[in-house]
Amino acid sequence: MCIGIFREDVQAELMEHANGELGQAQKLADRIIELGGTPITDPAEWPKLANCKV
Repeated sequence: MCIGIFREDVQAELMEHANGELGQAQKLADRIIELGGTPITDPAEWPKLANCKV
C-alpha cells in the first residue's frame, strides 16, 4: 500500500519491478516446460541427468 504525496511515483516504480520479476519467472517457467516440465530438485541427480560431462 502506498500513501502520501509521492504515492503515484512509488506505485509506478513498484509496478516496473514487479513486471520485470514476472517476466523472469515466465522465462523460467517456459524453459522448465521446454525441458520436460518437471525440475530436478535433488542436486545429486543433476550430474546423472545432465547432457554434459561433469
